[in-house]
Amino acid sequence: SNPHVPYSIYMTGMCHYQQILSIDRDQTFAEAAVEQFQQLVDIFPQSPYAGLALCKRAEAKKRIAEHEFFIGSFYLRKKNYKRAIERFNKALKRYPNHIEQDKVLLHIAEATIKSGEDKRGRKILEYLVRKHPEGPYAQQAKLMLETPAPAAAGKEEKKAGEK
Repeated sequence: SNPHVPYSIYMTGMCHYQQILSIDRDQTFAEAAVEQFQQLVDIFPQSPYAGLALCKRAEAKKRIAEHEFFIGSFYLRKKNYKRAIERFNKALKRYPNHIEQDKVLLHIAEATIKSGEDKRGRKILEYLVRKHPEGPYAQQAKLMLETPAPAAAGKEEKKAGEK
């Protein structure tokens, strides 16, 4: 019933928000900020702070999504494809509106192919091209699809050698 409660919740969220670290660091403050801003919007949707809270919540969610993508990329570089795919999927499922979906799909496909699941990885690439034909990653996906599958490339070389 106190008219200052929405402001107090907003400022608590801002305290967390101001402490958000870079994407290569723990995102506990970003998660706390999202929680506070969501609470404000849920409890006081008509508050003058609700709009500000929505904007800051979106920025904090974007930071968390970027963190998940960063960690996934680290795992991909270290050839831990299973963990990479888990992180990329987490970013895509939890924050679909806060990260470039085509970028994440491309990396999921790459990790999937490198893990030995070429057919599944190619299906992901086809989906990416179909869903985001004009996106910045569609061309790279098309190039990856044009590259023969490792097993198929080996069979073709064998057949060429037999002739």
